[in-house]
Amino acid sequence: MRIFIIASICLAACTSAAGVEPFKNMDTECIFKFDAKPACTYKMDKYAITVSVVTKSIAENEIELTQASISYDGKKQILDISPDVSMMDGATGIVQFDDINFDGMPDLAISTSFGVANQYFDYWVHDREGDEYKFVGNFPKFTINKINKMLEATVKLNATSYEKQIYRWQGIKLIRKK
Repeated sequence: MRIFIIASICLAACTSAAGVEPFKNMDTECIFKFDAKPACTYKMDKYAITVSVVTKSIAENEIELTQASISYDGKKQILDISPDVSMMDGATGIVQFDDINFDGMPDLAISTSFGVANQYFDYWVHDREGDEYKFVGNFPKFTINKINKMLEATVKLNATSYEKQIYRWQGIKLIRKK
């Protein structure tokens, strides 16, 4: 079994290497490819976060995303990615650093779906009290509404139907509103 790292991201100014595109969405998103190696860097003042997506080979043209290895402020943490997340050769993935719980600290999201109508992510929020990232769940790609402090997603239900989903924080849990 081969294990290798396909993307590395840091918070601050972005640089890129082969196979990884710089941050695109408001300087919070980095796109990684099937065969990419560590490449993006982004810093926020004196604070920096580095994330490497760890994978293992399933077949010649398929890898499984298994973990995210992160380091920040001299600390290291390993985050498990949802089971059975695989990526085919030619696919691209995304690592995002958006503040989804509105506490001023960048949170982490990693794509878990590839080549499908609805894009899903594993989400982790930074817990200031424990100074670690905690898993929130697997959700559709969020649009952040900072004014109302809610997260929105539009999900394709079938060929002609879409559904708008709204999520709000209830303490440390993310709840879907009906």
